[in-house]
Amino acid sequence: MKQYITGFITASCLVTSFFLFVAAQNTEFGDIKVHSISIVNNEGKETMWLGSGEGGNGFLETFNSDGSRTSNLGSSVGDYGSLSLFGSEEKPSSFLSDYLITYNSKREQTTYLGNTKSGGGYLATFNSKGIETVSLGVNETGNSGHLKTFNEDGIRTSFLGSNRMGTGYLQTYNSNGNKTVYLGSSSKGTGYLATYNDLELITGYFGTGPNKEGVVGLHDNKNNLGWSVSGKSEKFD
Repeated sequence: MKQYITGFITASCLVTSFFLFVAAQNTEFGDIKVHSISIVNNEGKETMWLGSGEGGNGFLETFNSDGSRTSNLGSSVGDYGSLSLFGSEEKPSSFLSDYLITYNSKREQTTYLGNTKSGGGYLATFNSKGIETVSLGVNETGNSGHLKTFNEDGIRTSFLGSNRMGTGYLQTYNSNGNKTVYLGSSSKGTGYLATYNDLELITGYFGTGPNKEGVVGLHDNKNNLGWSVSGKSEKFD
């Protein structure tokens, strides 16, 4: 990618030098109006093109010695400024506008850095197949942060973030996307750990009781409490 950026900067310098050269030939430098400017190498192959696209927006394109496009500077669909970089055979390698996207050699998306629909920041990574593996950003409401991980099939495996009460929690999931562990805070502001079976029925609880004492509970496969113990000391009754 460094070579593409270097080539793009070089091409931009050539355009600037062209206008400076024309200006040096005139005592007065007026306006120059053209539909497009094309620069070719010694073999007559186009290496740079400056002009307007179909939508009337201006853009600059650079090409390598084989005639393959290497970069494009112009406007995106949303009329934001944009920069596209390309690898061999004009395969996209990255796109920068109001967000940033990178691609691998198979044209599969590998990263996304930008904004969510709610206006919050968002970073996502993808595996070699273009499946999302990590999500770091804000939640659907755009108010609190979260970290999500996904397996190679795109199924969520863990979540670290904030709940509706504004407290933090960690949740893990099995290969089917069912919740297996919850570690966080209760509605009363006390911490607890809960485990679940493959049907998302609670099997174990370790946390705080109604009198602020420690409690442990085990449940059967139908979510019925089978055994429990409290850390409350008898001498305080």
